[in-house]
Amino acid sequence: MHRRALRTPHRRATDTLSSVITLSSSLRTATVAAAAVLALGLSGCSLNSPVQTDVDYPAADGVGLSLGDVQLRNVAVVATTKDGPGTLIGQVVNQGDQPAALQLSVGEGGSPVSVEVPAGGATSISSDATKTSVPAVPGRPGDWVTVTIAGAPSGVGQLTVPVLSPKDYLEDYAPTS
Repeated sequence: MHRRALRTPHRRATDTLSSVITLSSSLRTATVAAAAVLALGLSGCSLNSPVQTDVDYPAADGVGLSLGDVQLRNVAVVATTKDGPGTLIGQVVNQGDQPAALQLSVGEGGSPVSVEVPAGGATSISSDATKTSVPAVPGRPGDWVTVTIAGAPSGVGQLTVPVLSPKDYLEDYAPTS
């Protein structure tokens, strides 16, 4: 009987150890399976989302237009109120071998502003030193307005541009009345 008493605790310890190993193995298998399902589920999130580099878009606040050798880039209007003054901003690039003289007008019947660009050069429509003022912007921040471009040698074109609020990095372009 004394021997039997020694065997019973030993047998129970072995059984307990075997149960722990089995539980540990089952837990490990469940964890690996859960991780696999989670990874598969999360990778499916991009299934219907296009890769952004596959879509051509302007990475700017304004919009652009090409008129032959003359390109307008990041064109927008900075204004605070509808029918109030504004500042036309953007960049004009002339890739031709002749200077370009453009007339830009905002809205229907807007007063044209002149922008001259040397051959093979570029110029900002407005800069920190000089602002290209628009007397009356037919929209408030958040609206879109039409800008008509005419000039030699580029011809005529129209561009629908956003009206932006003069906040943050556009504070320097706030219109003056």
